[in-house]
Amino acid sequence: MKIGKFEVNKKLFITFVVVVGLTIILLLVRHFVNNRYEKYKLDKNEDYIYDYVTYSASETSIPYINLNTDFAKVLNGQLEKLSSSYKNSNSSTNSLSYRFNVSGNYLSLVLIFKKMDSSNRLQFDFKSYVFDLSDGARALSDTEILNLFNIDNNYVEKQINNKFKNKYLDEVKKDIISSSKCDYNTCYLKLREVSDLLSGVNYYIENDSLVVYRSFQTYSIYDEQDYFTRADFKFLIK
Repeated sequence: MKIGKFEVNKKLFITFVVVVGLTIILLLVRHFVNNRYEKYKLDKNEDYIYDYVTYSASETSIPYINLNTDFAKVLNGQLEKLSSSYKNSNSSTNSLSYRFNVSGNYLSLVLIFKKMDSSNRLQFDFKSYVFDLSDGARALSDTEILNLFNIDNNYVEKQINNKFKNKYLDEVKKDIISSSKCDYNTCYLKLREVSDLLSGVNYYIENDSLVVYRSFQTYSIYDEQDYFTRADFKFLIK
């Protein structure tokens, strides 16, 4: 019995050592990658992207792109001008926030605009950028991003369509929408104001995966403001 217990403890110890070793290796790799591209930062003490200004009343955070490139300087200038439109806002339904991710050689940023339209419908709009840190921190085109994952527009369109179909089926299951009154192809996509699945796609690389941020219409009269969250506008592509 003692020998068996010793063997179990030995296996647990080996497993622990392996896990700790892999964790250390991953941290070292991440540290190496981050330090490798420090030269592109304007401020070496800050992250690649950080808060330029925040307005708590409207839950707004304006980002600053900490890259020493002409494109980043232009974008920062545009964001600085944009910040004034949120300065006096006291409503969280009129806000700008952002997310960013460093995945390998690629820095991704997505701007998230939240607003009420003229019909008092809550709207989410997105604008994303992907920077190649291994190539002068330049901004990549959509085609270049797709090439990184060896896919094309048809593949992206199929993935977006599949997610919309899954949302439709889930809404039917939860009695938010009646399948007898609204089918997927002729009604649901029209309800979401989606005439072109690829229209308004915004690519974002996150933890080695490609995702798309895409806006679509929701309606408070169906209580969809409690059903849809910001995550529903994020489509995993590959």
